[in-house]
Amino acid sequence: MILNYTTKVPVDRTVAEITSLLVRKGARSITSEYEEDGRVAAVTFIMRVGGLPTRFKLPSNVDGVAAVMMRDKPRRTQTTRAQYEAKLRLQAEWVSWRILKDWVEAQMALIESGQAEVGQVFMPYATAQDGRTMYELFVDNNQKQLASGKEE
Repeated sequence: MILNYTTKVPVDRTVAEITSLLVRKGARSITSEYEEDGRVAAVTFIMRVGGLPTRFKLPSNVDGVAAVMMRDKPRRTQTTRAQYEAKLRLQAEWVSWRILKDWVEAQMALIESGQAEVGQVFMPYATAQDGRTMYELFVDNNQKQLASGKEE
């Protein structure tokens, strides 16, 4: 099963824990972005990289987690499909944010132990002027520039 699949920790508490981790490492201007239905979609923050303030966006992929959970844990017959999907969606939200919190915690440990710098671990989540992350820009524009992995 997926990491943290049994968690009962609500999203607001997990986001508060992520915020605390980021603040302890020097993050400033931390905000939460919300979906139209009021669910937290991402945490954005500013940290200095190379002396410059850099904005980062950490999104939670609830749909991805829900798909894995649905695949790994088939619906029980005593619940309707709608009940199952609603319960699974809530659990997937909790799980996705706990996984993200664990990841942030691990990245902070790398930074604190001198094994990495802020920019190294968070760079895929740095945002450009248009709000897209560096990873999104890479996929859209520069991925072709990497070597194919085939020997020449």
